[in-house]
Amino acid sequence: MGMNKRERATTPTLAFDGFGTGGALRVRRITTVATTAALSVGLMGPVAAVASTEAAADPVEVIVPEAAGAGDPPEQAVAALSGTVEEPLGIIDGFTATLPADRLPALRAARGVIAVTENAPVELLDAVPADVQDQVGSMFRVTHEVIGATALWERGIRSCAGRPVAPS
Repeated sequence: MGMNKRERATTPTLAFDGFGTGGALRVRRITTVATTAALSVGLMGPVAAVASTEAAADPVEVIVPEAAGAGDPPEQAVAALSGTVEEPLGIIDGFTATLPADRLPALRAARGVIAVTENAPVELLDAVPADVQDQVGSMFRVTHEVIGATALWERGIRSCAGRPVAPS
């Protein structure tokens, strides 16, 4: 909300002798730069503190999703923590990395890191077709009963949206 003349006249401003009329702006600019620098150092503090010590744990592979627009700080944090960025994971806007297990808390605290999860193999659950056939909404029932894909395939229809696909 805007201020009227009376409110502006009674609002104190930062003005120091010797700065002139631009003094308040200079003080504000200096304060902003100092605050930004302090925050930057504060955010890198956990990484810098841990990075200066010797790694005492075995390396582990992790998955690291990044915050939108995070840039390079997550990857730089991995390097600072004696780790290696392995490969990008575009589907989650992140990457895999290998680093000592005792460095995971510091990586979790790094700027731009959403999470740090140890990588592990995925095991699919066994699906017995007889069990699946009886479930309403299963892919089996949708494919075979709702769409009738099996009947279409048996009749030689191999197309999408009514357009035949040329045999290869």
